[in-house]
Amino acid sequence: MKEHLNVRKSDLIEVLRILDTLVVSLDRIGSHCHECDRRTHDRRLSEFIEDWSVAPKLATARRVLSEYFDDTPGDDGRDELERVMQDVTYWDLDQRIPPEKIRSTY
Repeated sequence: MKEHLNVRKSDLIEVLRILDTLVVSLDRIGSHCHECDRRTHDRRLSEFIEDWSVAPKLATARRVLSEYFDDTPGDDGRDELERVMQDVTYWDLDQRIPPEKIRSTY
């Protein structure tokens, strides 16, 4: 796996604009709802996620970044990205609370 990649500046800008929109907006929701009840906070957050198309924006960012990884299958039949992402933990109805390693990472 290459340690350094040449990345198109336009791709970095696209991903950074998406992330900036989401991070700043989430911060503003948190500030706005500082003294809101939980129900209002959850409604504002849900409205943002749906109305601002958060999932498609994040999918776009993932797609843009994923293009920089080699998609040639290795000896194990998986490409580079599949190998580096194999231990990613995802939300699930049975695992709604993130594991400690995820909570303490940020």
